[in-house]
Parts: sequence; C-alpha cells; structure tokens
Amino acid sequence: MSSLFEAFRRHAEHFGTMLHTANTRYLGADDGPLEGLTLFDRERRNIEAAWRWVSENAEDPRATELCAEFPNLGPYILSMRLPARTWQSWIESALPASRRCGAKRTQASHLGNLGVTHRRLGNLDQAIAAFEAQIALARELQLPQLEATAEGNIGLCHADRSEFRKAIEHQEINLRISREIGFQRGEAIALGNLGNAYADLSESDRALQAYEDQLAIVRIIGDRQGEANALGNLGLVAIDLRDHARAAEYFAQQLALCREIGDRIGEGNALFSFGKAYDLAGDSARAVECTEQGIAILDETSHPFANEAREFLSKLVAKP
Repeated sequence: MSSLFEAFRRHAEHFGTMLHTANTRYLGADDGPLEGLTLFDRERRNIEAAWRWVSENAEDPRATELCAEFPNLGPYILSMRLPARTWQSWIESALPASRRCGAKRTQASHLGNLGVTHRRLGNLDQAIAAFEAQIALARELQLPQLEATAEGNIGLCHADRSEFRKAIEHQEINLRISREIGFQRGEAIALGNLGNAYADLSESDRALQAYEDQLAIVRIIGDRQGEANALGNLGLVAIDLRDHARAAEYFAQQLALCREIGDRIGEGNALFSFGKAYDLAGDSARAVECTEQGIAILDETSHPFANEAREFLSKLVAKP
C-alpha cells in the first residue's frame, strides 16, 4: 500500500508541475496565454485526477503539503478554466492544509483567490472578509504586491455595491503600492479599475485617461489579456459618449484578442458589449444575437455579468 501511495503522490507531483508550466506560459508575452491554456486543456483530465487524489488524502502528512500548494501552482489558469464553485472548492480544501503546514504565504494567496471566487458568485461580505484577512497576512509577511492586489479586490467589491467613491479609495491604494514596488501589471489593473469607477460616476474624461494609461502599460509589458480588458473598457466609454462606431472598433479588437488567447470570460464580456453597441446603432436583431452569445459563455464560466446581460437582453426583447 505504501508503494501505491507513493506512485499516486509522484503522479500528482508530475501533473502539479504540468499545471505550473501551463500557468507560467499563460503569463508570458505574445503567444504565451494561448500556449498555457492549450497545455492545460490537453492535460486537464490528468491534472484534475491528480487534484482529486491530493484533496482526498490531504490529512495524510505525506500529501498535506502538496494539497496546500497544488491550486497555487496555476491560479491564473484555474480561475480561467474552472467554474467559480469548482475553483472555490479547490481553495477551500487547500486552505486548511496550508494552515496545518504553517505555510502563511500560501495561505495569503489562497485567501485572495477565495475572495475572488466569492465575489464572482456574488458573496460580497465573504469576499471582503477574505481580502481583509489576506491584507493582514500580507502585511505580517511584508508582501506589498499581495496587499496591493487585495486592496484592489476590495475596491471591486465596493464597485459591485455601487459604492464608487469607496472603490476609488481602495484602487488608489492599489495604484500607489504597485507604483512604489514597480509592479506594472498591478498598476495597469488598478488603472483599469479606477477607470471603471470613474465611468460609473459618469466622469468620462477621467475614465478615458485611466484606460489609455492602462493600455499603454499592458502593451509595454506584453500583457495581452490586460490589453483586451483595456480595449473593452475604452469601448464602454465610447458607448457612454454615444459613439457606437468607435465602440464597435474597440470591441472587435477585444473579441479577436480574447479568442486568440483563449480568454472565455473576456470573450463573453466582449459579445455582451457588442450587444450594447448594436443597440446604440439601432440594430436590435444583432444586439440580441450578440448578447445571447455572451450570456451563454458567461454562464459557462459562472461570471456575475451573466445576470447583468440577462437584464439587458430582457430590455432588448421588450422593445417595440
């Protein structure tokens, strides 16, 4: 039995390494995102089988450390590919294992990912609690990048509640820390989130400036998903300014890029946004078609924007 256990453990370690490789490639420039997602998709069944064994044996000291670390080997890939509830269940298994190991840095990462899944599922109180716990650990461990990210995520929760001034306060902290430590990816994310809050406050000029700054940074660092997000944000500002043609240009670039890198959530959001552009242009049939396509993808990824898209679709269908 001991030799069988060891064989399963080696199998899990191997596919944990595969997951980490996919995640590393995903974060690379140029074709990295697509390469990472392609590798994960090819080995997904093996990676998921490895995780099942690890999580089922988490209380065995020979597997506890691997369980604690496994989801942290590929957080970007897993958050992109797993439904939110599934991703959350992985984290909820890994978090107590990391506590038993005394791996505080890993705990801090899991708390952040737990908050992300709670937010995606609409559980904002639980999300904020997880991010606040992450901030406390990040400060204890002197991990400013994690602290900045958590501040930004708390800002997103306030934005979900339409508390946009509070959202801006947290994003400003995120931006300040990211700039202090030279974390350009975090800086770009903070700028995008600030732009979103300003757009929700109808401060289009400030939103536009934030998005343009975001786009410049992500292109410099080769963050293609960030570029897709920035293009989508710029398109939404164009919608607010009643410029449907300009909006459609941005959304077309966003959609093409999301499909190229395999970003299903971004693809769903781009299609939903296209629905808004076509509605503004008076093309109700294409608006409905794009919105329905966006909803299908957002449902597949358990993204909360699916509900917003449904509300928009109901209004489209109800139009005379």
